[in-house]
This record gives sequence, C-alpha cells and structure tokens, in this order.
Amino acid sequence: MDMWHDMEKYHKGKTPEGHDKLVIPLSPDEDGMVGRECHQDECQPKYFKIASHKPETEKQVEPNQEETSLEYLYCPYCGYKDGFQQFITKGQSEWVESMIYRDVAKTIQDMLGDTFKSSTPSSNKGFISISLQYKPGSLPSVRHYAENELKRIIDCDRCGRRYAVYGISMHCPFCGEGNLALHLDKSVDIIMSLIDCYDAIVNKAGKEAGYHLLGNSLEDCVSLFEGFFKIIYADKLKGKVSEDDRKDKLSKLRNSFQQPSKAEQIFKANLQLDIFSSIDDKDKTFLEYQFAKRHVITHNLGLVDEKFKDQVSTWQTAGQEVHLDANEIKQLLNLVKRVIVATIS
Repeated sequence: MDMWHDMEKYHKGKTPEGHDKLVIPLSPDEDGMVGRECHQDECQPKYFKIASHKPETEKQVEPNQEETSLEYLYCPYCGYKDGFQQFITKGQSEWVESMIYRDVAKTIQDMLGDTFKSSTPSSNKGFISISLQYKPGSLPSVRHYAENELKRIIDCDRCGRRYAVYGISMHCPFCGEGNLALHLDKSVDIIMSLIDCYDAIVNKAGKEAGYHLLGNSLEDCVSLFEGFFKIIYADKLKGKVSEDDRKDKLSKLRNSFQQPSKAEQIFKANLQLDIFSSIDDKDKTFLEYQFAKRHVITHNLGLVDEKFKDQVSTWQTAGQEVHLDANEIKQLLNLVKRVIVATIS
C-alpha cells in the first residue's frame, strides 16, 4: 500500500537515517518572495521575506531551487545566524503538517477499507451471520497558508539579494551585513516626496490640508530620528553591558529620543558617544526648535502653549497656530539624516 498520496510528488526517497524525505516548494508571492521567521524568543518582529532570485539577473527560478542552496540565513532584526531550514515560519510549518496529516489519515482509511471489506451474510443455518462494512469519514482539511504583506523591500548593496522587512532592520538575511543606510535613504525619500506634494495639496484641498500635511511630515522627521537612534542605541549596547543591563536601559528609554538633548545625554552617558559631533550649535538649536513644534502639533492641536514658549524663543503668542514651513521641514529632514549617517559610519 502506498504511504503517500497527495504528498507523493514531494517524496524524495529516504534520509541516511531511513526517514522519509519530503521536499515541499513554497509558492513565492507577487513580489517573488517567500516568508522566513526568526525563532529567538526575544527577537521582534521575527517575520521577514526573501527573494528566490537576484533582481539584477531577473532570471526566475523554480520555487525553492535557489533557496535550498543556501546553507544559512541571518535574522535581519537581531542578527541571529542559523541553518536555512531553521527559519521556517509557523504558518508554513502548520501548512506542511496539515498536508502530511491528511495523507496519513488517507493511508489509515485505505488500510481499514482493505481490512473490513463488505461481506455477504452466510446462509448456513445454525450459525450467526455478520456483515461488516467500512465507510470512511471526511479527511482532515489542509490549512490555508499565505505570506504576510511587507511594504519595505531592500536590495542589499553588498550581495545584491532582495528581501523585505517590517520597518527597519540591521542585517541582510543573506550576507549578514548592515543595511541601515539603505533604510535611511528610503525613509528620507518617502518623507521628502510627501513634502513636495504641499503645493498640489493646497491647490486641491486648501491651506488647512497643506498645514496638516506639513504637520505630519514634521512628526515623520521626529519619528525617523527616534526610531533609528533606538535601533542604533540597542545595537551599540551589545557587548558594552550585560544583556540584563541592556534590557533595563532599553526599557527606560520610553520617548526620550523625541528630545535631541535627552538623546545626546543618554549616548554620552552610556556609550561615550557624541551623536551631534557632525553639526554645530546653530544646527542643534534649529533641531531642538523643530522637535518642540512636533509636541505642539501632536498634543495641542498645533496651537502654541506656554510649555512651547518656555522651551524655545518664539515670536508667536499662546493660542496661535505654530508656524510650519515646507523648506524648514526639508532642512530638518536633511539635518536628521546627516546626524544618523555620522553616527552609523
């Protein structure tokens, strides 16, 4: 009796230990990628995707053909290195297990069917006659499986391979090299393109809509600074302090990096690193001023309050809308990029 049914096409003989060997290809998504997942407990967000071919060749390969030639991968988030197959996702594992379970159930049904074949009662008098008939039930269903959608796609500038991640990652899954600068360039380009839409938005929807766009762009600049420096800080702490101390320091950050002066103090105190060594005092003052505006935009409907006036020197009075300028926000964005680049170089 055949052991495998639907899975027969994936059966590739036996392993040296005598176990059945199944090679099951994963279907790439519309971007030509398949999911992978880090299984380190403290890694977040774990899930990423890798391409099955190099984008510069544009040569499509059979699913898993190029993947299976890889001996190991790196987690793009935490840098953990392990064998390629150790990065299988939970969803993929459940999908494969459900297919195997269905095949095993089918085999058991066939065995029972052969054992209890229908029989006709005997006509011999004086004997008990029994008729046995086996009716197989429904087979277990196969779990649905689909890759998650990731918007950030990166082409590694070291090995040329393509991968996708949530947000920002520190490593290329293929070569393990840092690609933080690529993420920074993508983020800056996106924010800059939104700022460039200001005139079109004003013409179409009015000045209030334009003001809202600039306010969001300003918040994006602050988020860019905060997000990148949190990742840089966490990475640079590795090896400098114990892991428990590192976790404690990271848990205490909260929103400290939304204020340039606090970020500067934390980096100096814990890493002896001056993150603003690449800019002068005038630029630092401009940075602080723009970041203070972000607090007003986010927490006070864009209206100047006494806290803002105490933080910065401004000609505006309390209750007025804080002044936003597209060119100033572009200047802020370029300044934030310069500070981050200098820190990761």
